Amino acid sequence: MILQLVFTFIISTVLNLYAQPKIQTSSMMEITYGSSPWNTDPGKVDTAFLFVQDKNTQKTVKIFLEETSVDSAIFKGKFSLSLSSDKKFAPAIYIPPMNLRSVKANESFYKLLNQKKVKRRPIVFKRDKPYSKLEVFDTKEQAKQAVQALKKEFFAKKLQKKSKTSDKQKILNDLAVKSAQQEMDRLRLSQLEKQKIQERLEKQKKMKKEQIEQRKKQAENLSNEALELYKLGKYIEAERLFKQSTDLDPTNTSYYFKYGVTLYRNEKYNEALVIFDLLNNQSNEEEIEKRYYMAMIHYKLEELDQAIEQFEYVKTKGHPVLSPSSAFYNGVIQFGKESYKLSKANFEYVLDNSKDPKMDEKAEEFIEKIARIQQFHSNKALKNSITGLVGLGYDSNVLNSPDSSDQGTATNVASPRLMALGSYQRRLIYELDHEFSAKLTSLYMYSLDDDAATADPFLITTQLPYSYKSKLFNKGYKFTI
Repeated sequence: MILQLVFTFIISTVLNLYAQPKIQTSSMMEITYGSSPWNTDPGKVDTAFLFVQDKNTQKTVKIFLEETSVDSAIFKGKFSLSLSSDKKFAPAIYIPPMNLRSVKANESFYKLLNQKKVKRRPIVFKRDKPYSKLEVFDTKEQAKQAVQALKKEFFAKKLQKKSKTSDKQKILNDLAVKSAQQEMDRLRLSQLEKQKIQERLEKQKKMKKEQIEQRKKQAENLSNEALELYKLGKYIEAERLFKQSTDLDPTNTSYYFKYGVTLYRNEKYNEALVIFDLLNNQSNEEEIEKRYYMAMIHYKLEELDQAIEQFEYVKTKGHPVLSPSSAFYNGVIQFGKESYKLSKANFEYVLDNSKDPKMDEKAEEFIEKIARIQQFHSNKALKNSITGLVGLGYDSNVLNSPDSSDQGTATNVASPRLMALGSYQRRLIYELDHEFSAKLTSLYMYSLDDDAATADPFLITTQLPYSYKSKLFNKGYKFTI
């Protein structure tokens, strides 16, 4: 059965991603494929080859590739074709099986190719500079995921170039680009890991039952030993033994889970995420724990949207420990994204469900910060403020306070007095640490006794106060000039 190219709706001259590309024959192209079987010597850079066929002319050429680095199992090659055809080059990628990879076996491979008995690999084409790129995959699902990752990267870079964005948004855009690139890297790692698992399973099928049981017992012993090392905090040694367990018994998914956890502890985040993503059909408790680790990895890799999604899953499961913890981390992420309403809701969930006093204390601190920030934004939105006050009083000895003097003299006259006070303030600058405003204030006093009328003041004052807010000895202070 011939595996068709990936069919998607992301065929766009703007995005420059194609599932069924037609390329100028003179274009320089780079082709990439990840292959564990080709990595024959972990101590050196290996070489390999594949075949590219033009579907228009049916002409086939052999393309040589080289491993990107020692033991990477990622192979790249560059080529340019000059085919005598008026049509554009429409590539189809074929990879011979391992038993047909010798020079002598090429003729057998060509016969299979002509008989259409060779599987065509899914590809994704990206028009790029200085040369276009062909990404080769094993399955249509992998190719679709690659298209999505490249699509995310394209739009993230588009937002990244926008000049009229806040500093916070620029940081988020940079993280989005980084996240999309890491997603593409993990896709390659996943492709290689699936190949390795398939190799182990094929190897196991060729073994006798007694040998399989012996290897399973050995894997169990290594796993138990690794678990003891893990409890002692010896994560590097534990990782090595758990990996050996997966090699010996590829059917036992619990070894993969423990292996993924040790990868996480050793800060091999992308590798750990690939292992966790391969695990299916787990119990509810195992799935919750796996998702929590995945969320923590996304969080540490600064892939915020993915972290939120996984933390939210764990939160909704009502786990007594992991759900409050997930809500707390989601609150922290949303706080950093300035989504204060969502952040506050997560911290309130922590206070309602957590049994950890330290986490509760931190959640309360964040809620207080959110309240202050929301109050700040409310005040900042209020650019203009007007206040007024009218009052009636009785003065037993009215002071004569002329407008031109700050000093008053006694009149020995008693009188009821009306007072009117009004002010207008315009906030010119209002930030968390400083503010500057213009203020106009008026005061008028009216004595009901005519003998005291000459002592009634009418004052208008203007101010340009500047305030700086800071902390000193862990206390807040406000200094005003």
